[in-house]
Amino acid sequence: MSMHVELGRLLPAWKRFRQATDIGPIRDEAHYLRMVATREALLDEVAGDEQHPAMGLVDILGDLIADYEAGEPPLPAASGVDTLAFLIEKH
Repeated sequence: MSMHVELGRLLPAWKRFRQATDIGPIRDEAHYLRMVATREALLDEVAGDEQHPAMGLVDILGDLIADYEAGEPPLPAASGVDTLAFLIEKH
């Protein structure tokens, strides 16, 4: 499957998103606590509405938190641009 991605628009949006939220692979306890608090705030916001636009973000945070809690080794530090470039190259 080939998908056209407008990297010129995606990468700046990703950078702003990461700066605003700090959402990404959890590497330490302090980051873990911030992500748990963010997920709790989002759960309060969606108030059980499975159709709420933020539910996808709740799911992503849940997966990141579960991975950290399972003791998964963290991914190596990489910028969003480097990560995205790697994924595009591989797929």
